[in-house]
Formats: sequence, C-alpha cells, structure tokens
Amino acid sequence: MRLYVLLMHFEAKGIGISYMLPGDGGANNTDPFAEGESKENQWIVEGPHLMLITPDKALLDALPTAPYY
Repeated sequence: MRLYVLLMHFEAKGIGISYMLPGDGGANNTDPFAEGESKENQWIVEGPHLMLITPDKALLDALPTAPYY
C-alpha cells in the first residue's frame, strides 16, 4: 500500500498470488491512480478474483487482457 500512496513503481522479485474474495468497488484498467469513472478511462468492477504477480511479464502473455472477456 505504501507504494501506491507514494506513487512508487513496484517490481516483483518472485511469483505471487493475491485474491479478493469479496470483489472490488471498481478500478481504472489504464490508470491505477484514477479515483473514479470518466469518459476517458476504462473503469471496471470485478467480482471475486485472483491476481497473478510475476517478475517475468512474458509469463502472462497467454492470458486474456480484455477487461470484458
């Protein structure tokens, strides 16, 4: 959370899995610091989901990136 608040870059050092069982209240898919929905951003609201964290972004290439997939 400190990285988010200070607008700092995060670099994963290993593979991790994070989960949000209750879902979320919405987020901008193109700007993680946006505070609300607008015509210019890609606002999405997700139900329960997993988040995969990896230092090698190529490992995610086979996964879909469309938010409405």
